[in-house]
Amino acid sequence: MKKILLCLSLIMLITLSAQTQVLKKIKIDRKIETQLVSLFDKKPQHIELYATEDNAYVVEASYEDLKLTKQLSAEEYKAIMERQVDKLAILENARVPHLIGQSFSGIAIYMWSLPITIFDNTTDNSTAALAVGLFTPFVYTGAQFLFTSHANISSGTAYGSFLGSIEGAAHGVVGFQSVRTIFPVSLVENMTDFTLGQTMGFTPAMFHRKFNHVVYGYYHYFAIKDLINGDLGMDNNMDDIDAGLATLSSVLEGYGSLFLSRNSEYLSFGDALFEMRTGIIGGQTIPLILLSFDLYNGRESSFNDRIYAATSLAGFAVGSYIGLQSSKVNNLSAASGVFTYVIPYLAHGLTAGIGVLMESDPSSEANWYWRAYPITFSVLDIGMTYYIYKAFAKKEMTGMKHDRHDQEKMGLNFYLNPAPLFYRNEFIRKMPVAGLSWNF
Repeated sequence: MKKILLCLSLIMLITLSAQTQVLKKIKIDRKIETQLVSLFDKKPQHIELYATEDNAYVVEASYEDLKLTKQLSAEEYKAIMERQVDKLAILENARVPHLIGQSFSGIAIYMWSLPITIFDNTTDNSTAALAVGLFTPFVYTGAQFLFTSHANISSGTAYGSFLGSIEGAAHGVVGFQSVRTIFPVSLVENMTDFTLGQTMGFTPAMFHRKFNHVVYGYYHYFAIKDLINGDLGMDNNMDDIDAGLATLSSVLEGYGSLFLSRNSEYLSFGDALFEMRTGIIGGQTIPLILLSFDLYNGRESSFNDRIYAATSLAGFAVGSYIGLQSSKVNNLSAASGVFTYVIPYLAHGLTAGIGVLMESDPSSEANWYWRAYPITFSVLDIGMTYYIYKAFAKKEMTGMKHDRHDQEKMGLNFYLNPAPLFYRNEFIRKMPVAGLSWNF
């Protein structure tokens, strides 16, 4: 009995004196993921990278029924990262969401736009046009099903190609001022974003940031035009030149932002939503203040359209900068990002409700509250958005502690590892020789 107690005491002493192996999880992108996959004979379903306290690395590959690990020294890890990458690996498979998104595109866009593109006058070819329209969703979705049958589809690809079909439809009808261009332009942008998502590793958040800038492109064109001409561009009917240039601005800004976001692995979907929200707030704040002064002083004696455009663009730049910096520091969930878009309606409800209680007539020139309404709304909108963001945003986490025994079964666990006694490898020699733990 004394020998057993002595052995247990010795084991516990060794365990306490040995260096505990604490791992820090490292956030990886598709390029690093691809490099790490090459360490295993079979492509895993999921892969994670951890750093040790002595600058070594542990790679953990998860399969359906097991986990495999590889231990790398700092030199080995550096050598692997310096390898040439021919094609990015895709471990996730969002093929079903991709097919759902493409089915929606087929039904909502291609079902009616393809017949219009094919037939000059659908009324003269009503039977053929109807048949083509009804066949289109089935044929298109079926083609997507066959095309992706032997490929893993990333979530970024699934979301990006779906957004691309919508953006392309808008670019087609606005840029060319013709509904006949909706189908081809939509299909081109759909397939372009599919290819970029598969080959470049863009995430859904990066594609949504692209969508933000697709919208910004139109705003920037007309705001700058207004700044130059002093006449609100959106007040007049768009001519072909305006439509084409505004659409070109939208396309260039959208794909330009996607290229610049290629290394923004920190970006969450909620962050991308919030970036557009801060841009909107920045673009509207000073013009709303000026609008209240206009309502007090009369349009003729107050500010002209150039001032509105200049202050809107300046405010937008500040708001966009705040959004971009916030994305680098904090993470916002998708639900929280969506909730920030509900806030303006809540603010309008409250401020308009106060006006109703005051029994004031919005059209009355003597009514001070409704003339101050733009400022009142803006202050409440900004305050509520800030409060919600602070309540739901979380600090960007690049690592986390990982207990190597967290997968063990409940109860008393004992292990003996004689390898450090025989191997000269510095990483292995620092591992515990024996251990005794209790999991609960």
